[in-house]
Amino acid sequence: AQKLAAPRGHRFAPVFVDDVSDVIARLVAQPENVVVNVAGPDAMFEADMLRDLGARLGRAPVLEVDETESAVSIAPDTRRVDALFPQRIKTRWLDGLARTFQ
Repeated sequence: AQKLAAPRGHRFAPVFVDDVSDVIARLVAQPENVVVNVAGPDAMFEADMLRDLGARLGRAPVLEVDETESAVSIAPDTRRVDALFPQRIKTRWLDGLARTFQ
């Protein structure tokens, strides 16, 4: 069983590799050093991500909630990268998952 912090696991913003490559290519064209957070557009709970992945693989995940552990959000603030590169690629979670398993 996959142990999750209560109630649905930690919160992430999964990012597709093409999205990261797009931002890196844009950053190297900048005249100054810029530090940005890169994340996907969907903030997702761990349980939801595991269920989506399980559905893609044809297997239901076995999840166990650890009531003694509190979930945290690890989804970063992307306002800076979005302001710098409003046209950057932002692949949705399910679209990236589908492309991964093509």
